[in-house]
Amino acid sequence: MTVLLLFASLAFIGASPYDQQRIEQELRYLQEKLDDWPAKAEGAELQELRRRFEDTVTALEALAEKRPRDAEVAWMLGECYRMANNIEVDKQYVAASKESFGRSLEIDPDYVPAYVSLGKLAIQAYRKMLFEKEGEVPWTMPYVAQDYFNAALERSGGKVDPDIYKGLSYVPHYANIRKSLENLDEAISLGERYLRSRPEDTAFRRTWETYRIKRKLLEERTRDQEQTIVLPPTGYADNTAYPVLVYLPYTGGTALGGFLTYIPVMEIHSFILVLPPGKGSTADHSWEGFSACIERYETHIEEALDWARGKYRIDEEHIILAGYSLGGDLSWALSLRNPERYRGAVMMGTRCGYRAGEQTLEKLRSRDFRAFFLTGAEELSARYEGMNKASQLLQSQGIQTLYREVPGGHTRANVRDFKQALDFLLP
Repeated sequence: MTVLLLFASLAFIGASPYDQQRIEQELRYLQEKLDDWPAKAEGAELQELRRRFEDTVTALEALAEKRPRDAEVAWMLGECYRMANNIEVDKQYVAASKESFGRSLEIDPDYVPAYVSLGKLAIQAYRKMLFEKEGEVPWTMPYVAQDYFNAALERSGGKVDPDIYKGLSYVPHYANIRKSLENLDEAISLGERYLRSRPEDTAFRRTWETYRIKRKLLEERTRDQEQTIVLPPTGYADNTAYPVLVYLPYTGGTALGGFLTYIPVMEIHSFILVLPPGKGSTADHSWEGFSACIERYETHIEEALDWARGKYRIDEEHIILAGYSLGGDLSWALSLRNPERYRGAVMMGTRCGYRAGEQTLEKLRSRDFRAFFLTGAEELSARYEGMNKASQLLQSQGIQTLYREVPGGHTRANVRDFKQALDFLLP
């Protein structure tokens, strides 16, 4: 249910038809740009968006004073406040939005739009924390949203706002990364139902495509990963060349299992994903074993890239590596052995023991290579010191690095930190 439709019936006390038309136009613009996080604007356009937002809030606050017992007006004011959460204006608006929705429901306990908006507010707050907040994100928030959307659905009668289906589809996606295939099937079905009504919502279509990616990977995970997996980005277009992210396996686990946590970043970043086969093993920790492991994954990656070139458009200048523990060691070593191939690497909880020669470092610098390091503050000294030395070495050669130290021991990035890594490495 859009702001525009409900505002069609709004008659401002003391407002001319021109004023009412202007406010409806402003709300249409705000709804298009701000209904979801992140906002569909940046730079000067974002500044103008904030100004227009403030003006619209002022007009609605005046109307709410004149109609204090109007559930629809209270909801509309709350909707404007809710959108503030998507443009990072004064945080008081977020609390004010919940208060306005609560006032709307106090006036009319069955007012469906207020329940829908409360669900949206919970999901948007969760997404912002997932991608931006340091530390743990409250895992219960998607279930809070689910309760609101279900309340709206129960009160909708024969005509259901498509936004309810959209909101309910988020829950299996965000609530638990290892939800069952059946729950993901439900999310895919709900999202598809929404998109039939709102095919123009390209931002949500990308999110919906990540549901399908997650389902495919979870299905593959039930088997040992014996084959390389190559997946296109969400929203793939034949006329665009995409960077490639190669995620490497860790000791005791597969590349697929390691990447599952980071599926949400595919909503934000567009890249071709390569997950090489096999599990990391303690046999790969000796020098002889690691040397064989490096050669094995060089072959896997080249074969995967050759196959991908025949199916997708690859940005050859932006192929990056990523991994945790053994996968991080592989990312470091493969970058040094192939400085002309890789443009960047994400290394988490690794020793970075492979040696770099002067010619290699010069090639990395000339290629504008970038490196992201993440270590736990209580990591084993060999890994902690190895990552610090590697970061300092690259910096001394004029190579751009980003170093993150987080609480814990042998740990890897959360979604926020991994997104930050890709913000740094990808074009």
